[in-house]
Amino acid sequence: MFYKEIITIGSNDIGPNFELRLSSFFKIMQDVIMHDSDERNIGYGVLREKNLIWVVTRIQLEIIRMPKYEEQVRAITYPDRFMKLFYPRHFRLETLDGEPLIKFSSIWVILDANSRKPIMYYPFDKELPECHLEDELPMPSKVDIVDGEHIERRKIHYSDVDLNNHLNNTRYIEILSDIHNSNFYNEHQVKKVTINYVKEIKEGTFVDVFSSKGNPEYVQIKSDDQLAFVASIEYK
Repeated sequence: MFYKEIITIGSNDIGPNFELRLSSFFKIMQDVIMHDSDERNIGYGVLREKNLIWVVTRIQLEIIRMPKYEEQVRAITYPDRFMKLFYPRHFRLETLDGEPLIKFSSIWVILDANSRKPIMYYPFDKELPECHLEDELPMPSKVDIVDGEHIERRKIHYSDVDLNNHLNNTRYIEILSDIHNSNFYNEHQVKKVTINYVKEIKEGTFVDVFSSKGNPEYVQIKSDDQLAFVASIEYK
């Protein structure tokens, strides 16, 4: 069963080029997946009653074309086959005519809200249905650790954290995107991104951002000198 939702790209979603920002895509993705999870009765409300939380660990996306301002697009999301501790999920944006715009795959885990460790049992009454589309992306792989130059240090504030009380996954994307300026993105378009979320980042801590530059570009975010996030970005 596929969950579908029509989205209109608004003024808060776009950059100077009038195209969807990468961070705005992640916000749309997060909202749509939450809506689907609520409909399947596996959402945050259900887990909260069991003192559990959803956490994404790996993400991969491929951009064919970014939607433009005021364009209407269709968001589609669906679960893949449950694998022990891991809950794979697919997501995509497409035109209303069915032209793929952004393909996305991800791996999620369920943590105990107190210990922050993955649970070793299946917490839902019904098994999640396995769905597939022919041209979906494979599940994301491990990103290589490539040293880079120090770009900046940031403090994590109240507005950066989410309902799980850690740095929102969309904020990581904003940090990643801010490595470059508008001039760079006028000449380079993001083609593919692979992300590994390694360690939680809490409010009040400082993070250091490192980039290898180049194409592909490898980005690290460290908290207290420990790796928290690593990504590879390919440009066209």
